[in-house]
Amino acid sequence: MYFCLGNHGINLFYKEMKKILFTLFMAITLASCEGPMGPQGPAGENAKETLWDEDTFEIRPNEWKIYDDGNDFYFYHERKWDALTEFAVDHGIVVCYLYKEKMDEYTLLEESVHNLIVDPTGTIQWTETISLSFSVGRFVIIVRNSDFFNEAPRDTKRFRMAVIQ
Repeated sequence: MYFCLGNHGINLFYKEMKKILFTLFMAITLASCEGPMGPQGPAGENAKETLWDEDTFEIRPNEWKIYDDGNDFYFYHERKWDALTEFAVDHGIVVCYLYKEKMDEYTLLEESVHNLIVDPTGTIQWTETISLSFSVGRFVIIVRNSDFFNEAPRDTKRFRMAVIQ
């Protein structure tokens, strides 16, 4: 009978099938929610307290050390920090922020930050790349310059470290 009506009949057939399937789906869904509540599960373990620690510090131009092994050259500043426990390094979150000119604006050091060093005429001299490396009890801020420019950072850099464990 539907085939005699052409496309109109086929569309009616699909609409009716959708209604039937939807009604069947709803009946099964609602019927499966009935019944008594199951027994109480076993008690869980107490969660560990979330620890948060942070430190804000500055690195002045004369505090950078030089690493040069003939193949690699960069400036670095190493600091000890007791908040970097073995658990924090293996399972926690460690982040470092580089403050911009204003102390309330900062950039997250996710992988590295690239600063363009510009002379007074507006010409870009080189790119300064700042990155972070850390391990248990210490972290290192690393500055690499492009174009083989071997000058330590000229200005005081302000950083904020945070660890969540």
